[in-house]
Amino acid sequence: MSLNIDALPIPGTAGLLGLCRCPGAGLGPAIGLDKGQGLAQDLAAIVNWGGQGILTLNESAELRWLGLDTLRERTHVAGLDWWHAPIPDFCAPGRAFEDAWETVGPAVVKRLMGGDRIVIHCLAGLGRTGTIAARLLIEQGMEPDNAIARVRQARPGAIQSPEQLEYIRNRVWR
Repeated sequence: MSLNIDALPIPGTAGLLGLCRCPGAGLGPAIGLDKGQGLAQDLAAIVNWGGQGILTLNESAELRWLGLDTLRERTHVAGLDWWHAPIPDFCAPGRAFEDAWETVGPAVVKRLMGGDRIVIHCLAGLGRTGTIAARLLIEQGMEPDNAIARVRQARPGAIQSPEQLEYIRNRVWR
């Protein structure tokens, strides 16, 4: 299954955020997984989209389960930068994410300000991906409900759980 990247402009930056499923996860119509298959093709699709970096939100154990424990190395070989800020599936960001975000967040925003295209993903590219995309919009001055609407317009089905919505609406990270 080819990698579909939904573009989300981030106001106040010259860059573009790409929202997608996990590269190499091979999510098929019945959510069948071809573990680790297609990673090279998916990374090539990101490069062809103009991507310069990837923000991975999957936990390390999840990446191993997907057969993607070399995602970081393979991403670098493809010429892309890689950041990791893990969030458990269907959850709002917790301490592990917030600790990583202290350095990852400013690096990603700096790249977006410079006009780069950065891809952000979780497993299906919906819950965790949409949550952090909305957070980036809010951090650039957008109101939470507008950020949620903008993300869902770009990627229908994004932001899946009540916990994720609460995190965004209440700006839990502040």
